[in-house]
Amino acid sequence: DWDNYVEDVKSRIPQLSVEDDNDTLYYGNISTGCRICQKGKWECTFITPNCNLSCEFCISPVSSSSPISLSGFGKSSEEIITNYGKVGIEGISFSGGEPFQNFSHTKNLYQLLRSHFPDNYFWLYTNGTMVVKEDIDILASMGINEIRFNTAASGYQNKNILKIIEYNEKRIEAVTVEVPIIAKDTNK
Repeated sequence: DWDNYVEDVKSRIPQLSVEDDNDTLYYGNISTGCRICQKGKWECTFITPNCNLSCEFCISPVSSSSPISLSGFGKSSEEIITNYGKVGIEGISFSGGEPFQNFSHTKNLYQLLRSHFPDNYFWLYTNGTMVVKEDIDILASMGINEIRFNTAASGYQNKNILKIIEYNEKRIEAVTVEVPIIAKDTNK
């Protein structure tokens, strides 16, 4: 029972914040990206369907030979930009597959969208396994606002990913660790 689980976790972590009828749990500050999402003023562009992992909780673990971008707002960059402008998007996120699998495509699309929406909040989702410091430095210099790491994808305690998260905290405005609730993993 989810509500009982949330109460148990709150008793063990008194600083845990719980909102939205127990649907949103967080420790520390909730990110601007999360707040924009809660308002329904964001869109996620899927950089690629490709990923280097095959997580059981992923909704689209597929592979493709082309670095396509998928958006509910259009099939071409021009169409996406036009439609974002029409609906007043405040936040744009990038996901996949794994956006770092084709970093040049990720970087180029981010740069294009940032040039058209300089005041928007931008974030990227990653499993963290392909992230290198040089790519973080590039994204930081380009002004990305947030990087979200899904540590469930690598077993929660991958030392290399924890080190890269720590490096990100020094370079990126917001670093978030976001994990899906996986019933068999609730005791970890």
